[in-house]
Amino acid sequence: DTRRVLEAMERGRTLERGRLSPDAVRTLYGEQIRMSASRIDRVNSCHFAFFMQYGLKAKERRKAGLDAPEIGTFLHYLLENTAREAARRGGFRNLEQEELRGLIEGYIDRFARENLGGLEEKSARFRYLFNRLKKTAFSIVENVAEELSVSDFVPLAFELEFGGHGKLPAVTIENSAGALSVSGKVDRVDGWVKDGKLYLRVVDYKTGKKNSTFRRSSTAWACRCCFTFSPWSGRAAAFWAAERRSCRRAWSMCRPGTRS
Repeated sequence: DTRRVLEAMERGRTLERGRLSPDAVRTLYGEQIRMSASRIDRVNSCHFAFFMQYGLKAKERRKAGLDAPEIGTFLHYLLENTAREAARRGGFRNLEQEELRGLIEGYIDRFARENLGGLEEKSARFRYLFNRLKKTAFSIVENVAEELSVSDFVPLAFELEFGGHGKLPAVTIENSAGALSVSGKVDRVDGWVKDGKLYLRVVDYKTGKKNSTFRRSSTAWACRCCFTFSPWSGRAAAFWAAERRSCRRAWSMCRPGTRS
C-alpha cells in the first residue's frame, strides 16, 4: 500500500497543469462569461478556487447553525430596510434612540419569520447563536444611523443592480476571443447635492472574519466601483437626474429650514 501511494505521488509530481478547451469553457461558463466584483476577487486570488466554485459549483458540507452568507444576508436585510424606513420618516436624525431600536427589533423579528420560519422550532444552539447575532446587529445599525444623522449625504438607492434586469447596464468588455460582462449589486448609494451637482457615495457592507465584522464605507470597494460608473454615464443620465431630484427632496426633509 505504501509503495502504491508513493508511486502515485511520484506520477502526480510529473504531471503538468492542464488547460480547459474552449468548448469546455463554454460548457462550464456559457457563451458569455458573467463576472461580478466577488467573482473577480476570487479569480484574482486563486484560479482553481474560481473553477471549483463557479465552474464545477462544488460546495462544502454545511454545519448546523448560521453560516457566513446567511449572516451577511441578515445584516444586509437589516441595514437596507432600517435605512429605507428611516428615510421615509425624515432620516435617522429624526429618530429617537428607543424608536430606532424598536425599528431594528421589528425587522429582526420579520426576518426570523419570513426567512427562518420562526425560532420556535429551532434548536437551543441555533436560538443562542441568533440572539448573540442580534446584539451585533443592533450595534451595526446604530453605527450606520449615527453616521448618516450627521452627514449631508442621504441614501438614494438600496441593493442597486447593474446588469441583467437591473436599473443600470452591465459593464461589457469584448474582443476577438469573446465577451465578458460584469454585473452585480451595490449595497447602497448615497447622494449629496452641492451647487447643483450630485455627488455619489458608494457604500459596501462587509461581514465575515477576514477583516472586521463591519466597515462603514469600503474605500477599496468604492475605488473598484469607479470603473463601472463611467460606462453608465451616457445610458443612465435620466436615472441619476431623477435621483438628483429625489436627493434634493430627501436632503430638504432631513435638514429642516434649508431650501431645495
